Amino acid sequence: MEKKKIYNETASLITNQALLNKLNNEELHFLLDLLDLVVVTNQQRPLIDVLHRWVNLSLSEENNALIKDVILNTDVNDQAQVDASIQFIEELLCTSTQVTEAKEGSEDEQFLDL
Repeated sequence: MEKKKIYNETASLITNQALLNKLNNEELHFLLDLLDLVVVTNQQRPLIDVLHRWVNLSLSEENNALIKDVILNTDVNDQAQVDASIQFIEELLCTSTQVTEAKEGSEDEQFLDL
């Protein structure tokens, strides 16, 4: 019963965001498909994990747009597409994290030189 309530409330929130023009058609359909995968079929845990990592990182607008484009163009019912998208996003997240860490390290070194 609780699962059904969570599903209905989440679907309602997603739909309301679309009605308020805060989501485009692609975003609306992706989020509803994702909701079905997570709540109804309990599938695509690796995709959920990579999305969770993404939203918890601070990436450039360019990288965020690139990841969003990949996600919206992924057919979540095609496992080969999902796997390729996960791999691409993982690589981008790793590269972005390494660049951020390298930049922070060089800023620390500059501070120490003062």
